[in-house]
Amino acid sequence: MAYSMFDGWLSHIESILEREDRTLLLLLDEFEKLEEAGLKRAFDLLLLLDWFRTTIQYHPRIALLFSGVHTISEMGRESALNWSGYFVNVQTLRVSFLHEDEARRLITKPVSDFAGESLYGDGVVERIILETGCHPFLVQAVCSALIDNLNTQKRERAELKDVTRAIDRTFSNWWDTYFRDLWLRTDEPQRACLIALRALTSADLEHIRQESGLDESVVRRTLQALLKRDLVRRNEDDTYCISTPIFSMWVERSRDM
Repeated sequence: MAYSMFDGWLSHIESILEREDRTLLLLLDEFEKLEEAGLKRAFDLLLLLDWFRTTIQYHPRIALLFSGVHTISEMGRESALNWSGYFVNVQTLRVSFLHEDEARRLITKPVSDFAGESLYGDGVVERIILETGCHPFLVQAVCSALIDNLNTQKRERAELKDVTRAIDRTFSNWWDTYFRDLWLRTDEPQRACLIALRALTSADLEHIRQESGLDESVVRRTLQALLKRDLVRRNEDDTYCISTPIFSMWVERSRDM
């Protein structure tokens, strides 16, 4: 009943979209929660997936965007088979690090009337880029904390020391949510490799194996997972390092959690 009512509404909307040459984007955030609810029998998940597929195939003016922290292949074999069977014509888009010029623009001009050029002192923008590694969430979190600190102190210009304070505030603001969840989603081999890289700073696979105590095949597989999660970077000389100084601090603070 709900699907037929929604389809009726879509048919009405599509005629307007066609006339105005527009596309309606339906965004489903944390799509993995649908899988969890389906497993609890809160609704018929396969029926919903079938509706998604029908909408994608037969409603060209309707676009569906699913966002989440996992890919379909990471959801478990049975779940992945369900989703991939219905989403054979869906493209995966990976959101990763910003380019440096994009990060600089996000810092200095997040909105058109933001006076970033006069707000940041010498070297502040460069320091934010260095500490965050151009990670989109970290850039925004540090900038938000920095502005909050300036407002609290009734100051209008940020200096280099303010970036350090903003990073501390970012950990405080997000420790029990973002950073804790990030650690809980990190399995034991991943933690071992991250802790090894924290100690080594930068290392090749063999030195990571020695420091972590893991088998070579496990280290290879684990590094690939960490690369996909943007927690580790591969350097041009085939060594690895933790992707940002903030994530390196996060590993040190989380290891005894």
